Amino acid sequence: MRGEIAWDDDPLVNDNVVICSFLPQSSATIATLRPCTTGYRLHCSNNLFQLYNKHRGDTFVFVNRPSVGTEVSISIALQKISRTVQRVSQSCGLSCSN
Repeated sequence: MRGEIAWDDDPLVNDNVVICSFLPQSSATIATLRPCTTGYRLHCSNNLFQLYNKHRGDTFVFVNRPSVGTEVSISIALQKISRTVQRVSQSCGLSCSN
């Protein structure tokens, strides 16, 4: 148990979490803010961080480190932030899936 929330508990975060993206071309570019909506949950364990909407198949942010000493895998559903963020990231050579 860590604090008031058990490791195996995926609490509702609803609109208490906001995703913020910055465009790589300029530090002067205004960030895109995407508040989560009702139903979003947050899972956090020893090797996994996951922000998802109602069920894990609808994941927004996924960070995984399978074991100590291995590389971290990160997946962010850019299209859930905005089409502009998805388009710009693709033009910069970042891969993203729909």
